[in-house]
Amino acid sequence: MLGADAPRCVVTLHGTDVTRVGLEPSIRGITRFAINAADQVTVPSQFLRGAAAEILGADAAQRIAVLPNFVDITAFAPAPSGSGRAVIDALFGGATDGPTLIHVSNFRPVKRTADLVELLVRVRRSVPARLVLVGDGPDRAALAAQVTARGLGDQVRLLGPVADLPALLRHADAFVLTSESESFGVAALEALSSGVPVFAYRVGGLPEVVAPDCGALVEPFDLDALAQAIVAALRDEARLRALRVAAREHAATRFARAAALDRYEACFRGVL
Repeated sequence: MLGADAPRCVVTLHGTDVTRVGLEPSIRGITRFAINAADQVTVPSQFLRGAAAEILGADAAQRIAVLPNFVDITAFAPAPSGSGRAVIDALFGGATDGPTLIHVSNFRPVKRTADLVELLVRVRRSVPARLVLVGDGPDRAALAAQVTARGLGDQVRLLGPVADLPALLRHADAFVLTSESESFGVAALEALSSGVPVFAYRVGGLPEVVAPDCGALVEPFDLDALAQAIVAALRDEARLRALRVAAREHAATRFARAAALDRYEACFRGVL
């Protein structure tokens, strides 16, 4: 609104500001105005760039740059060799049997958390897996009720937010994500950096984050296919180790913080 007297402005869109807020008719006009007035718009994925261009219009599309999110590869690091997984076993009363799946989110409808329970049911037909759920949100109560109804109280732990997520995450065998859409997938990236393979639906920006040798992405909402992919990895120790190594290498090579900061600084300098 300041026109030529305004400072240079860079707007970064992260996801729901496009796919939810951007679709709201009552504020779509002002949203478009604000973003089109920016000198530069950045998004973390090609998927979100396309969504933003479609929703916000061609004027915004010309100034949208893809700058992927990053992860702290020092904090989110694989467990030391031979360290065991006592931190997870303690959650299940010290039991050490069965691999552990983990999910981290804000438990909103877009995450389709009910799928996680049904997924565990399918996986447990072949492997005695257990599931750790981290986070909080509007669907948590319904999820807890579903766990009870399915008789999985001994195999599932709903932890809510945790103080030291990396210390827990690095000891999981697989990270599972059942979202109907992800603009990028930061939680998936944190798992990869921790050396934990990711298994999810092929939606949104996830294919730009999860490489084929870092886990598996299946057709959206195909629980059977997702369960089969997880079971295949859990049953093959050599393959699971290879997935772990590839996951860490992929995250450290493509999504380290230092390189991301360089990209942002180059963007800001270009705008100035």
